[in-house]
Formats: sequence, C-alpha cells, structure tokens
Amino acid sequence: MATAQVDLTTSAPARPITATDRVFTALFFGSYKVPIAACAVLKAADIAVRSMVTGFWLAMLTPRMIERLDHWYYTRGFLMYLDPNYNRSGWFDWEKPVIDQYFAKLRSVMIAAGAGAGREMLALNRVGVRTVGYEHNAALRELGNRLLLEEGWEPSLRAAPASAMAADTNEYDGVIIGWASYSLMPGKDTRISFLKSVRSRCREGAPLLVSYLDRSGDRTFYRLSTALANSLRTALGRTKVELGDTLSASYAHYFAEEEIKAELVEGGFLPVASARVPYGYVVATADTVKGTPERKL
Repeated sequence: MATAQVDLTTSAPARPITATDRVFTALFFGSYKVPIAACAVLKAADIAVRSMVTGFWLAMLTPRMIERLDHWYYTRGFLMYLDPNYNRSGWFDWEKPVIDQYFAKLRSVMIAAGAGAGREMLALNRVGVRTVGYEHNAALRELGNRLLLEEGWEPSLRAAPASAMAADTNEYDGVIIGWASYSLMPGKDTRISFLKSVRSRCREGAPLLVSYLDRSGDRTFYRLSTALANSLRTALGRTKVELGDTLSASYAHYFAEEEIKAELVEGGFLPVASARVPYGYVVATADTVKGTPERKL
C-alpha cells in the first residue's frame, strides 16, 4: 500500500500580525508587570510613611517621655511580663544552649539590667546559681521578689536606673543583660559607660550574655527616619539620634552585628560567640587579652 509523502520544505504563509494581536499580547504580558509595579509603589510608600512618622517622634521624644512609654509598655501595654507563669517558664529555646555552656556551672550571676520579674533569676536559682538582679520598673521588681520568695530564694531583685549600673561592690562569675534591654538604652556613649561599669563587677574571664534587636534589611527606612529626626532635633537644639534608633512601643536601637560587637570591645569585653537568628545575641568574656577566635552558633 502506498504511503502519502509530506513535503516538509514548504509551509503555510505566516498570518499577518494584526492590531488585535498586538493589543492582546500587550495586555497579557503587561498584566504580569502591573502587580510588580504596584508592589514597588506600595513598598516605597510604606517606607516613606513609616520613616516620616518614626523620624518625627524620634525628634520629639524626650528622655522623660521615653521613660513613661517604657513604664506603660511593661505594666499595661504588654501584660506577659507581669504574668507569673511567664516568669516561671524558664529559658527560651535560643537561650538554653548558651546558658548551659557558659552560665549553668557558675556560682554567682548578676542580671545587670532588665531583670524584669525574675525569669532569668528563677531559672538560674533552680540549678544552684546565686543571682542578683536589677530592674527599673517597680511593679516588675515587686512581682519578681514575691516569686523568688515563693520558690524559697532570697528576694534579690533591686532597683536600678534604666540605662546605668546600680551601685554594687560585689564581683560576679557571670553577667546577663536582660532580654533585649541593651537595645532600650539610648545613645552609644550611655551604653558603653554601662558596659564599663558592668565590666568592673566581673571576675576575669567572666561570661556576659547580651541579646539585641537586629537591624538586618530595611536600610532605606533607617536612613530616612534618622535624617528626618536629626534635621528636626538640630532645629530644636537636641542631641542627634543614631542610625538604628527607631520606635516599637517606645524607643529602641536596632544593631548591626558588628556594631554591637564593637561596643562590647570598647566596654572591655571580648566577643567569643554570637548568632543573629532566631534572636540576636553575643556572648563575650571579661578578658584583658585576646583569647580563642569567636564562634558562630
């Protein structure tokens, strides 16, 4: 049976591209770009609005206003910190391996600031570590001392300024700065002065744990809000804010990792371990000579 032969050397003439074709392809492929463009516009608008609002309030806030906002946040705005169950809950997942490695076998640890209602102190006392803590908020101190007494420990939560080391002549085997409290201290000079005071209370080689708010990404927002805030603060005759200063419920400074390490070194500590996720922290030691290279956890 004969097989039909197909001539592959010829083809039907191409259909001319019509105006309708052009409109259809433009609409079809262009529609993919519309959401991308819209997202870019919305993102730019979001950064602009947040930068203006944040920059304005960074310029307007005084130390007294920051203190009042901080008090409101910890006593009325976010009631977790006044919850006995939260304060008895022990370590966060990211904290536990750090505590086990550097702090669990020490004799004495000072919570140098931001001791809250004693979450860290209760957890350390349970493994035999003697603790003293400092907290600015009276309501948190009162609850924390009650919880310490209920578990049979000395009520060793003491009053302290919000951004300075309280008078304390003891030396400690280790120091913890309460969860993200270091980020709530305004001004590099204030923070380094605080670290130097803490360093004077440390035995040689004592570990220090400081957690912080991380400033990865969103660089345009920080540049714009800082520029606006400093323009207004200059006009008002006030000290300029720093890149990384921003607002959450109140004032907070978000750190680049190398920035906080540099402050620790200037304060007399040697960074030995750090991580940025799931939460930013650095472990440093009160060493006068350089020790082992820093480890990433």
